[in-house]
Amino acid sequence: MKKDDGYAIVLAFIMLTVLIIILTAVVSLVSNEISFVSHAENSTKSFYIAEAGLEYASALFNEDDKWDGNYLKQESLNSVNNISEGTLESVIKDEVTDGITLTSTAEHRGVSKSIKVKYLVEADSGFSKYSIAASSSMTLGNKIEIIASDDGGDVYSTAGIDDHGAIYDELEVELLEYQSEPVVPDMFNQIYDKLREINSSGEEVFVTDPSVREIPSPEPNKVIKHYFGSGESDYGEDVLYIENDKTSAFTPDKDESSLSGSGILLVNGDITFPEGFEINTADDEEMLIIVNGSVQFNNAATFNGMVYASEEIRINNSVNITGGIFSDYIVKENKDSVDVVNDSVITHSSEYMKIFEDYFGEGYAPSMPGELSYSAEIVEWEEF
Repeated sequence: MKKDDGYAIVLAFIMLTVLIIILTAVVSLVSNEISFVSHAENSTKSFYIAEAGLEYASALFNEDDKWDGNYLKQESLNSVNNISEGTLESVIKDEVTDGITLTSTAEHRGVSKSIKVKYLVEADSGFSKYSIAASSSMTLGNKIEIIASDDGGDVYSTAGIDDHGAIYDELEVELLEYQSEPVVPDMFNQIYDKLREINSSGEEVFVTDPSVREIPSPEPNKVIKHYFGSGESDYGEDVLYIENDKTSAFTPDKDESSLSGSGILLVNGDITFPEGFEINTADDEEMLIIVNGSVQFNNAATFNGMVYASEEIRINNSVNITGGIFSDYIVKENKDSVDVVNDSVITHSSEYMKIFEDYFGEGYAPSMPGELSYSAEIVEWEEF
């Protein structure tokens, strides 16, 4: 009987040992599973934080004050960290030949995740999707015809549109009033500075020398007589720069009827185009008229391209413009940013954007207030 008891004790000990081994294995397995699940959860949260960093940083491509060299500044990282459990550690921007890469790294409870994305950056419609845009009020006179294109044509005002009988297809053209964000950039200073950079690098783009902001001659009309000469004059693909003392608007002579070319007319001061004046009306020509002052088109003038003014734009009777009209003028003294008088035709086109790209590179557009000036399409994605 005692011998049987000995066998029972040995058997019990073996069974207990096996049970302990099994329990240890189960505990280890459960622990590993918990650790794996925890790591996976932390990795997933790190991924989402890194992805949020990409989303945030991709909206700041053109905002240089948000970047310290190639690195997104800490205050911008904190904008993501303040709404997440983990930490967005860094976002690095690198410009490559055919786009921009962003590498975003985040950490959650000791687990890091990085995402590297390549974006194909292209000029967005931005302000160019509007046929007319004004930073303040606007008046559209009787029988003003507004014609949309496939990529835009809406009319935009941040302070109201006084419509006296404009003609437009409501399915294609929308009058947008009292919107919260202005869409007209400070274009003159942006373009002037970038052209000066190009000029200082040795590539001369100016027809006239803007190295000193002074009137190039006591008689500006004679200085640019070659470009606004009799008949049809052509300054090719250059930048014509006019400095005006603003005591009166610069006006080409009345007997000079046209100006052609696919370049930039940059005016520091006011300019008035006389009755019947034609500006690059050929189908393959687009021009940018960028004015630090006011612009006036008188009766029966025609123009292809974009006109920007830091002050008011007035378009008198029977003017025909194909392109876009933009005023950054904040209304004062009971004036409108844009005033289009009777019987004029505004046909939307964004073809003039190619002039920006010709001078400043593919995808370039002036920086926008409150709105992106580019579109970024993801073409490569890598996680590590």
